[in-house]
Amino acid sequence: MLYLYGITGAGALPETPPLGLEERAVAVLPFNGIAAVTGELTAGRPEASERHLREHFRVVEALMAHDTVLPVRFGTVFAGVAELREHLARGHDVYASDLRRLRGLVELSVRAERRPGMPALPSGSEAAVAPADGGPGTRYLAERLALAAHGLAQQREAQALAAMLMERLAAHEAQVEWRALALPSGAAGVSMAFLLPKERLDGFREAAGALDSAEEDLDILLTGPWPPYSFVSAPEAADALSGIF
Repeated sequence: MLYLYGITGAGALPETPPLGLEERAVAVLPFNGIAAVTGELTAGRPEASERHLREHFRVVEALMAHDTVLPVRFGTVFAGVAELREHLARGHDVYASDLRRLRGLVELSVRAERRPGMPALPSGSEAAVAPADGGPGTRYLAERLALAAHGLAQQREAQALAAMLMERLAAHEAQVEWRALALPSGAAGVSMAFLLPKERLDGFREAAGALDSAEEDLDILLTGPWPPYSFVSAPEAADALSGIF
């Protein structure tokens, strides 16, 4: 069984290749201008344990330092070389295009949250919607309307937060993906992925740190660099590992 760690364009490993799952050496399978980084497995498909995830990312991290790498979903395995070659043939054009588009770029993850949070339910919202003598059905509808209004307000705050972060960090990013976070506290929160050249990492970190210090009600957590999980076209790369490390 062959385990797939990622796709590169170099077709060569770092001078000191990392060990992957089962402490096995990794190898490269070149295919028409791209290359699959693989490793043999004897114990079958690995479970998504913290240890296995870290072993997977240890290989990806070493590849990142050596060349552009397209990440693939953890647990991607093939029965043998023939099956992997078929996979590379089907996805070749997408992989080759992504390697050209993402060459030299990495992903930084930004998680930001405003303090203090909104109340779990807007105060007085039920009274504003339901009459004092309303029955159970009326009260239920009032609660649903209040929750919907609260969710809309939280989404708007998250959009405003994302827009502010993009504006303040715009000089340091090439592309951004983001989503709102549903926080139990009711606070506005966002998870953002910034795609930028490796040589601009330090400047981005400094700008994010300065923003965190300047905004007293804002918490910013910056992690990475990661492979460009949020920016690849291939669907098998959809699962990011960045939330685990």
